[in-house]
Amino acid sequence: MNILITGSTGYLGAGLVSHLSSFDGIKVTGLYRSGHKRDKLLESLTNGQRSKTALVKADIDTDELSPAGIDTVIHCAAVRNIGLCEKNPEKAYRTNVRSLQRLLEDVKRSGVKRFIYISSQSVYGLGRDEADENSLVDPRNVYAKTKYMGELITELELKNREYIILRPSRIYGWGTFMNEDNFIHTTFPQKCLEGQPLKISGTGEQAFNIIHIKDVCRAVSKLIAAGFDKWNTTYNMADSKKTSLNQIAGCFTDWCGEKGLKTSIQYVREENVPKNIPNLKIEKLKKAVGWNPKNKLKEAIWEIMNKKIEGDFP
Repeated sequence: MNILITGSTGYLGAGLVSHLSSFDGIKVTGLYRSGHKRDKLLESLTNGQRSKTALVKADIDTDELSPAGIDTVIHCAAVRNIGLCEKNPEKAYRTNVRSLQRLLEDVKRSGVKRFIYISSQSVYGLGRDEADENSLVDPRNVYAKTKYMGELITELELKNREYIILRPSRIYGWGTFMNEDNFIHTTFPQKCLEGQPLKISGTGEQAFNIIHIKDVCRAVSKLIAAGFDKWNTTYNMADSKKTSLNQIAGCFTDWCGEKGLKTSIQYVREENVPKNIPNLKIEKLKKAVGWNPKNKLKEAIWEIMNKKIEGDFP
């Protein structure tokens, strides 16, 4: 099986390259823009994985793609930083919507059989206790709106092919490349190492779904192996229950205590704290392919911090 991954030198894309190239019978082609990131991704792979991986320089915003011989495309490339999308909505629309349209035209022209679109939990918006795949959407920012537009385009353009739309919650965990806008990867680790307090708005009890990158990759590989009856639909992806800011901060302070470092949690005035973030229901995905999230928050945060102090951090 030949799989093409867009955004292969992004956080999730690189994780999928590594995960899928470890399977017998799978060859991976990854699209990249940065030569430096290409080299780093290749260095992170084993010899066996490299022998089954081809990295091709291409810009989905401008280049015409010819995915001939590809069985499945996984579309990870996107402008995903919410702040950047708000500052430059034209760029967000160009990459997240127009480039997707062009990619789908290439997919149909080249005869690709299957397509996986990485959307986001953000399409559900706020103001409800939970959300399953049949819940009404309420995208409230530029990023969420472009991701939902991508869902609609995927469904329309690929109605005669096999597609899956994935709505993951906030993804975390060590990877070859790290999302710089994720406080679990950047702000909290840096404050710990500097001996500074971990600042939390409000009480810290506000909670949201997260999902470890390895659990995302496992779900994708299970879906790729699944039959037609599991396709042409949408799946949520998240841990089994929401996690609070206090729980996350507590894992960092525990690590600091183990290492003899001083840090604390500092509660600051509540400003613009999202409320009523819906809890993602994941029963549909669990039932479809027998998937369950396995990775634990504490172990993941300790891995991030250990990588940080060892200098093996993106």
